Amino acid sequence: MQCSSRIRSCVAVGLAWCATTAIASAAPNLALTKATPANVLYGTDAPVTLTLTDTEALGGSWGYNVGFRDILPPGITYVPGSASEAPTSVLANQPTAGSTTLIWANIADVSPQSSFALTYKVHHDPAAMDVPAVYVNSAGAYVNTSPNLVPAFTSAGLPTAGTYTGSTTTSATSKLIPLKLTKTASEGEALRGVHDHPITYTLKVDNNLVKSTGGIVVDDYLPAELELLCGAADNTTNAPTNPGSPLEYPGAPALAPAPCSTPSLVETLGPAFDPDGAGPRPAGVYTHVQWNVGTLAPSASQTITYKAGIPLRRNTMTFTGPTPAPATTKQAANLDNNSGSDILDETAITNYSEANGNYDLNPARRAGDTATATVTSEDLRQVKSASSGALAINALTQWTITTDASEYRNVDNLTITDTVPDGLCPISASVDYDSTDAGECDPVAGKNPNATFLSVAEITTGTSAQNGSWTLKWDKTSDARLAHLAPNAVVTTTFWTRTRHYFQESGADDLNDPISALDKLTNTVVVSGTQYPRCGAGDPQCLGVGTPVSHDQAPNTSITDEGSARISAPPAVIEKDVMTPATAPGSGIATCPIAAGSYQN
Repeated sequence: MQCSSRIRSCVAVGLAWCATTAIASAAPNLALTKATPANVLYGTDAPVTLTLTDTEALGGSWGYNVGFRDILPPGITYVPGSASEAPTSVLANQPTAGSTTLIWANIADVSPQSSFALTYKVHHDPAAMDVPAVYVNSAGAYVNTSPNLVPAFTSAGLPTAGTYTGSTTTSATSKLIPLKLTKTASEGEALRGVHDHPITYTLKVDNNLVKSTGGIVVDDYLPAELELLCGAADNTTNAPTNPGSPLEYPGAPALAPAPCSTPSLVETLGPAFDPDGAGPRPAGVYTHVQWNVGTLAPSASQTITYKAGIPLRRNTMTFTGPTPAPATTKQAANLDNNSGSDILDETAITNYSEANGNYDLNPARRAGDTATATVTSEDLRQVKSASSGALAINALTQWTITTDASEYRNVDNLTITDTVPDGLCPISASVDYDSTDAGECDPVAGKNPNATFLSVAEITTGTSAQNGSWTLKWDKTSDARLAHLAPNAVVTTTFWTRTRHYFQESGADDLNDPISALDKLTNTVVVSGTQYPRCGAGDPQCLGVGTPVSHDQAPNTSITDEGSARISAPPAVIEKDVMTPATAPGSGIATCPIAAGSYQN
């Protein structure tokens, strides 16, 4: 056994701690969040995440020996085996009859600016709760600023005064619903182009596990920036972007409507229609699509898919020809009302959906759920990825940058600037980019970038976030593909890095800051260029004989996009045992030498 003269504590086998005096420290600032669904599908278990954060500045107080307490109201129970770490105690009928108190004692430590998360699931009893019941569960976290003292709880699950020096509480409210609606889009950043870049939307309706729901209707509201591409044919007769023609621009193909789940109606609503009433969606022009799902038995589900694209111009309420009746669904794949304003690069586009039905087949109990999906319109897009998401010392990582243009744009004179974060070193097969290091940047056979760097520069000054990072550049002089990006063209750029042992400071290893557990490194990239519209038939690159697409953005203006990818180190695994002395002194602190006792993991 060895005792520290610095804090007069000692360490024994099993990491038991004792001290002749408690370690004094100011109570840390703590924040506790509780994440659980606001809407819970009736009959299903609900996930819960408790996250405790020590919000102290670096160098501030630690929170040792974290204890969590969660109070589940009557009708709500813990799902055994669902927790990331099993609770120390599950106390029935505490603190009141029918409730349950969950205790996790001495589960972690939190250092300044760090967090600890605990996950588990709770179950509601359908025999005790019915739609649309609402329940609230409350949680607390308790810490001590001394590593020798563990926050304690009474047999009723109450925190014991005097055993903790810091605490925080929170609560969360959930509502039981008969239907759950989820919505996804195949793209987050979506290139413009109704012909070449369709987006697939998926709507999934899940019925509850207890009772049937009938008369289910799904309503989807596409904002004016989206063109619905469903049906058997292109329904355009006279495109406002190309007057007198059913084609969106000269030389464009006809729309190729995609197979979709067959809607019961498609209609254009506006000019100030509000799809979610008092909700956050703005009023405007929307394409309303409706599907009649009918009845779903307990646990049954229905999936709806459709495609949409981002056109040259927004939809309006005015059609150049007769307005098709909603029941014909011919307002889909129809550019006759695309006479609105241009849709600019980087426009956020959110569409909103609802699913409603008669719970227990009772029209008086009609209820449901809502969902949204957001994409960003792109004329120039850059996507970044890494060959591995794991951060490990000496590991070689290949980074891939994908740069592409929309159906409607040409982009000239592109420059790609990649910022390699501190902790990584760029490598190639022949060049040592940092000859002063211990070989971390040495060449590696076969690890050349696929296009020669225009420049490679290490940043050795500036803020700590900048110091130790690298700037890599490519342009048309180092990669001829960047001279011109035609409509729908794609350029892929790759390069390699090695993970260092230490972060850098002024061009040298910072020996006080090694790459360690939970470190996250983000590699960012920016592309810029000069953009102009595509031209019509026979000359999409506008090389001299074509006419620029009308109604599009101003030519010869700059355009940029950015992307990023992150790699992360896994957490360290620490097992800590704290001895509870057989005969605890009145101070609550074991004295050296340690007497016989039991260990608590």
